Amino acid sequence: MAGKVDPKTAKFDSRDPNVTLHSVAGTQHYSFPMLTNAAPFDDNNIRQAIKWGIDRQELVDKILLGYGEVGNDHPIGSGQKYSNARLEQKTFGPD
Repeated sequence: MAGKVDPKTAKFDSRDPNVTLHSVAGTQHYSFPMLTNAAPFDDNNIRQAIKWGIDRQELVDKILLGYGEVGNDHPIGSGQKYSNARLEQKTFGPD
């Protein structure tokens, strides 16, 4: 048994028929901190542009190698008790 297996290692481990991988939703999350009392992040339009301008699925696919899920604008993941499944998911919208 092992926890926090590196995604690169997991890819190779999954090839072994004697190894079974179980992906479990955790509480780790990544963020883009912005000081909202300092320019340019004091402008809500800038903050919204950053939120819509990031392809979150691409981050999960390329950085986490698919071992993760797209988050929303709060740190409460789908595996936690107070996760809000009704909250509209932000998607990539470069326009």
